[in-house]
Amino acid sequence: MRKLRLWCLSDGVPGHFNQSKGLIKSLEHGYDVEIQWIDSRLKLPPLRRLMRKLLNKNVQRYAGWIEKLHTIELPAENQLPDLLISTGGNTAYINIALAQRYGCKNFFIGSLRGLDPALFTRVFTIEPVGAANNIVMSLAPTPMSWDQLEAAGKPLKASHDKPLWTMLIGGSTREYRYSADNWAAIADGMNQLAAKHGIKWLVTTSRRTEEQAEQILCERLEPAVIADAVWYKQEPRKIMAAYLGAAEQIFCTEDSLSMLTEAVSAGKPVTAIQPDDFEPEVRYENALCRLVGRGWITRIPADQLATIQLGTATSQSEEPSIQLWKQISESLDLVSRES
Repeated sequence: MRKLRLWCLSDGVPGHFNQSKGLIKSLEHGYDVEIQWIDSRLKLPPLRRLMRKLLNKNVQRYAGWIEKLHTIELPAENQLPDLLISTGGNTAYINIALAQRYGCKNFFIGSLRGLDPALFTRVFTIEPVGAANNIVMSLAPTPMSWDQLEAAGKPLKASHDKPLWTMLIGGSTREYRYSADNWAAIADGMNQLAAKHGIKWLVTTSRRTEEQAEQILCERLEPAVIADAVWYKQEPRKIMAAYLGAAEQIFCTEDSLSMLTEAVSAGKPVTAIQPDDFEPEVRYENALCRLVGRGWITRIPADQLATIQLGTATSQSEEPSIQLWKQISESLDLVSRES
């Protein structure tokens, strides 16, 4: 397997970090990847519009100046990168500048926000941007393979004699407003589903979950139906991989697309739970509709959770990282420095 020297630029945002790791996971299907992680911070975010204008106008002339607007410590140049990758708007400019400096290919995951797509070798998005070098992904990349998730979930499965289902709880946002009644309905629905199907729940709240929501769930969920629980406000634990790997079915509140994507990427049937009061932005709704259209999620109101018909959402037949690798490898030789 050919070696690929890769520099990954990180802005420190966990979601962006995980998407970059997911893209690396796809590349590992075809290359022996040698990774160098590089932290980068944009010094003056208000200058983004000016940087965008200058890079679109003349990248060769302004790339060096763009570098100076970032806090970054670069590796020794005796091992130049074959490929740069980054995720998120604040890394786009330094990604372009360094690719220009080193004459290497560069990948970017995220919205271009007016940048010329030709400044990147490939642009990875969920929605098409109308460029020849755009790879439209069915899902945002995630860092763990199905085998890794299965291994993480094995101890939980071994310690319980009933099938396990996972419930991922987010919280209210500007577009999704979960009420106390919604949280109560989710807890009651979980109790009824456990009795009906003979299962136990793995349930975790998150950083966004309100204290009131945690309290309602704690009070209304019957202890007998819970195999394991993480109440983030009380005692956070990193259990996502284990919960996804152990689950036969995954349920997730609909407020977080990244949480839904992670659930779908696990290759299990996923149900998204809606509050009474929600009005997602058009792009968000379109993303959800694509997941429904592919049969990967079912959407259901919180007060109808107990009525869910199993089997209405289907698992994927092929691991997402393999699907993405096929899209990349069809048109690109990464090791060659020819464009």
